[in-house]
Amino acid sequence: MATPYHRLFGLRSLNGMVRAFDKETRLNTMFQDLFREKGRQMETEGTDETIEWDETQLSRSLAPIVGRDSPHPMRQNTVTINRTSSVAHIKEGKFIHAHKLYGERGPGELKANAELFVDLQIRDLVKRAKNTIEYLSVNTLNGTVTVNPTTVPGSKVTFTIAYAPNTYTATNSWATLATRISSQEIPALKQDHLQASGLLPRRALIGGTIQGNIAGNTEFQNLMRDRLGPEVAQSAGTLFGQALGGFELGDLTWDVNEAGYVPDGGVFTRFIPATDDLFLLPADEDLPDVLGMALGLGLVPGNDVGPADMAAELIRPAPQRGFYSYAVRSLNPLGVWIYVGWVGMPLLVFPSGLTVADVVP
Repeated sequence: MATPYHRLFGLRSLNGMVRAFDKETRLNTMFQDLFREKGRQMETEGTDETIEWDETQLSRSLAPIVGRDSPHPMRQNTVTINRTSSVAHIKEGKFIHAHKLYGERGPGELKANAELFVDLQIRDLVKRAKNTIEYLSVNTLNGTVTVNPTTVPGSKVTFTIAYAPNTYTATNSWATLATRISSQEIPALKQDHLQASGLLPRRALIGGTIQGNIAGNTEFQNLMRDRLGPEVAQSAGTLFGQALGGFELGDLTWDVNEAGYVPDGGVFTRFIPATDDLFLLPADEDLPDVLGMALGLGLVPGNDVGPADMAAELIRPAPQRGFYSYAVRSLNPLGVWIYVGWVGMPLLVFPSGLTVADVVP
């Protein structure tokens, strides 16, 4: 049985803690949850740095009509495009001095609580990692993921992943009150998405500015006056989650996201980079053909090194993909190092299945 000292200073996996904190508030995880829960789950080969998949393009043309005794016209085999992407390695760590472990009281408690204090430090590291995953997820939807020390401060690597999602520009600005958003703009947007992807659009992701444009639109207000006016008016200032009072305008579900992050020493920055961009996606059952979440394996230390005949391997793959964590004791100075990491990358496996629409041109 592990002693209290071993639980605090022993070299052991903390993945159970990470999994628990992985279920915390979804405020800053809307987009990564979309990739992880609705998209295709993909795995790297071992600890590879890249993920690889095949995109198969089926024909969208008509089959000809021929005579009863005519031979079958022959067609080319389906087109398969091999695609690859880098995965991101997010690593965070903290050193906790011994006096913190044995002298720091737990929040709301009157006595020292070393385990709770360690839990809080892990939670802080996981939260920072999730903010970066959310940044990667939103920018994947936007078509370009750019990582460098400027876009993601402190980054030690530089790379860009570019996709070619379907793009659309509204005929008339949605910021103009007289624009016929419901009867003209949304049908035209949906038609463009269907023609580009062959998939029926069903979900719209927007920022608060677009939600305000719709709520203040003259045509929309006339439409809602005798139906869901109070509910829509109440939801006009929604910052996260279901938009427009749950009304499925244009047979679309609308979700708004005004969440963001605050860089060290910086100011609040929204995850959605442009307030006039709208992300249009198909129904949940079609999302595995459009979105993907690749997860890789990090590396963690092996077991404590004991007698020579019991020595375990020094390094091994983490026991699970995605998040991993471990702790290492320090004797000089006395304390413990805690580490949290994540290996993965949100992906657009079928870029044409996503439409990025500029509705305030």
